[in-house]
Amino acid sequence: MRPSSPRKILVLQMRASGDTLLALPALRLLRESFPGARLDFLSEAPHHQALLGTPHVDRVILYDRARPLGMLREIRREGYDWAIDFFGNPRSALLTAFSGAPVRAGYARVFHRWAYNRRYVRREAGYVAREKIEFLRQVFGLPGGSLVFDYRLPTSSRARALDFLSVNRRRPSRPLVTMAPAARPPYKRWRPERWAAVIDWLQERIGADVLLLWAPKSLPSDEEGYIAAIGSQCRRPPLLAPGTPTLSDLAAFLERADLHVGADNAAAHVAAAAGRKTVTLYGPGHPLSWTHPDRSRHLALKKSCLCDGVPGRKESCRERACWEALSVDEVERTIIQLLAAGSSDPWGWQAAPTPPPVAP
Repeated sequence: MRPSSPRKILVLQMRASGDTLLALPALRLLRESFPGARLDFLSEAPHHQALLGTPHVDRVILYDRARPLGMLREIRREGYDWAIDFFGNPRSALLTAFSGAPVRAGYARVFHRWAYNRRYVRREAGYVAREKIEFLRQVFGLPGGSLVFDYRLPTSSRARALDFLSVNRRRPSRPLVTMAPAARPPYKRWRPERWAAVIDWLQERIGADVLLLWAPKSLPSDEEGYIAAIGSQCRRPPLLAPGTPTLSDLAAFLERADLHVGADNAAAHVAAAAGRKTVTLYGPGHPLSWTHPDRSRHLALKKSCLCDGVPGRKESCRERACWEALSVDEVERTIIQLLAAGSSDPWGWQAAPTPPPVAP
């Protein structure tokens, strides 16, 4: 049974940037269903950046780990009618349970499901953005919902990307391939020399310009070294973006790409949300959950992995058998498959509206 229309809704998704971005279609459905409701979103920095370009959130609340009791009191004072926990970890469950909201929704599969009086039962694994829409359909009886990512870029980010590419692109008439090989967990990394081989092939055989994307202000030093190791092993160094410390800066480069190739990270989600074609490389992980379901534009490569389904194993794995089995040739063939379909169409992100206020 569908509950009465709410006046104030709190959505919880503490992290990460990609997961937060994949909540945008569900936020759009909530806004369409309840245009007069206030919609707040609880997140953590820097993952809240995925929300600053959406028109569907009224306020972003930043969770402060240094004052957990203060955050509980602050949320309870707001008097929310609905609290929707898309994150589902013990902290977000506790915040949901003590929010004071009459309707508290979360996942039935988690141990702390006691925090929710409405529970979502996942019937089959699938793309996370689509699952969040199904969550709202099943729990609240909301109709509709589509994989539309409303994220609008500030003109300043677009201008910086355009200025850089105008000055540094070697062959503006050729395809532009963005590449984001770095991922925070080391178990998501392919060998630097294999990335370098793909870059050489793209530049020499395909005639593409390759742009390496990175985020120097948020990456540990070992990841910065990983990017440097890739570039140093290329016969001709690729373009190196000037650093993309915000999600908007990253998206401004991705929107100009004909193809994005990278690891399972936030850049892959941003590129897919922007309508760019993507090839994503997985070690441990679940491509079905994290790769856009349109297989004419988004392909994933993954080998059999002993770590899948074994808690804690991927963090301690030393064999890296799944990565070792993934060849440069397979990646190149997959890239050709997508490029052969023609250059990507323009996409419709608009000028940025005033972003929702961020409550510290």
